[in-house]
Amino acid sequence: MVVETRVFMLMTTSVNIFISQKLYKIKTLYDATTYVRQHMQWKSNYKGLKGSILIYNRVLRLRDMDNQEVNRRLKIIKFESEFGVKAMESAFNVTGRTVRRWKERLKKGEGRLEKLSPISTRPNKFRTSLVKQEIRDEILAQRKKPGILGQEKIRHILLRAFPPKIVPSERQIGRIILGLKKKGLLPWKRKLSLNGRTGKLHENTRAKPKKLRKQRGEDVFQTDTIIRYFCGLKLYTLTGIDTKTKTAFAKCYLSHKSSKTADFIGECISKFPITKIQTDNGSEFARHFKETLKDNRIVHYHSYPRCPKMNASIERFNRTLCEDFLEKEKFTALTDINLLNQKLQEYLNWYNNERPHKALNFLTPNEFVLQLKADKCV
Repeated sequence: MVVETRVFMLMTTSVNIFISQKLYKIKTLYDATTYVRQHMQWKSNYKGLKGSILIYNRVLRLRDMDNQEVNRRLKIIKFESEFGVKAMESAFNVTGRTVRRWKERLKKGEGRLEKLSPISTRPNKFRTSLVKQEIRDEILAQRKKPGILGQEKIRHILLRAFPPKIVPSERQIGRIILGLKKKGLLPWKRKLSLNGRTGKLHENTRAKPKKLRKQRGEDVFQTDTIIRYFCGLKLYTLTGIDTKTKTAFAKCYLSHKSSKTADFIGECISKFPITKIQTDNGSEFARHFKETLKDNRIVHYHSYPRCPKMNASIERFNRTLCEDFLEKEKFTALTDINLLNQKLQEYLNWYNNERPHKALNFLTPNEFVLQLKADKCV
C-alpha cells in the first residue's frame, strides 16, 4: 500500500503536517521533538514509507530554529507586503533593506523557515598581531620566572634584548599575556579562601558589579579631583559642573578620603538639583561617596578607564580653575586652607554670575538657568 505524504510549510506561527488524512499541528519546538519521538519513528517503524525521511529532516530543522525570532520576522514580512515599507519601518524599527535580505534568504532556501533564523555575526577574518614569535617566547619566559613581572617591567627587559622598533608597547604586552592565559600557557590569578568550619580551600568567585555608563547626549553633574603640590603640601580640589547649564562648584581639602568627597557632594546637592552624577574610577568616589548618593537616590555613572574625554566638561573647568585661581593662590594654600576656600567661593561667584560662556552663546550660567525657567513657563 502506497501512502502519499505531503508537507506544507505555511508562513504562519505553526507548521501543518498532513499524513494519511491526519492533521498534526506543531506550535512549539517541544511539540515538534515530542512528535518525532512518539509518532514519527521513521528510522525504525516507518522505514521505506514515501516522504517519511523528508518530514523527519524538516522537523529536525524546526527543532534547531529560533522560533520566536522567526515568527517575528515572518510577521514583519507579512506586514510589509500589506502596508508597505514606510509603515513597516515606523512600526517595527526595521529597515527595508533588512527585510529584502530576509526575503532573499527565504527564496534561496526554497521557503524553508529555518533560513530566517539569526545567523552568526562573527567576522570571517581577524586582525593578526605583528609581534614576532621570539618576543612572545621571551614574554612567556619572563612570566614563568618566580617573580611575577608586570607589563611595564617586561618591556624594559625586552628593550635590552631587542631593537626598540620591534618591541611592543605596554598595552600590547598586556594583551599578549592575556592571550597566553586563555591558551592555558600561563595560570590565572585566583583568590582562595579558607573555610574555618571545614578547613577546605575554595575559590573566591565573587564578581564585581557592572558599572553604569552614561548615554550619549544625557545631561549629568560631572565630578573630578585636581591634585597639586605646593612646597611639600598636597592639595586636593574637588570640582563639579552641570553639563547643561555649566554651573560649577569646587572646594579644597587636604585629604583624599571618600568621606571628603561625600562632604563635597552633600554641599553640591544642597546647591543644585542633581539626579545623575558621572565620575572617573578613582578610589575617592567609593564607600562614603556611594552611600551619600544612595541615600539621595542619585544615579552614579562611571567613565571608561583612561578616557578623560567622557568627562570633557569637568576637565575643561579644571584647566580654567588651575589657570585662573590655583596658580595665583598657591601661597594661600600653604598658610590657611579656610581662607583659600573663602577666596575660592568668591571666584566661583564671579564664574557663575559674571563670566560669559561661549557654549551658552556668551551668557553666564545663572543667566542661562533663568532663561530655561522662562522658556518652561511659556
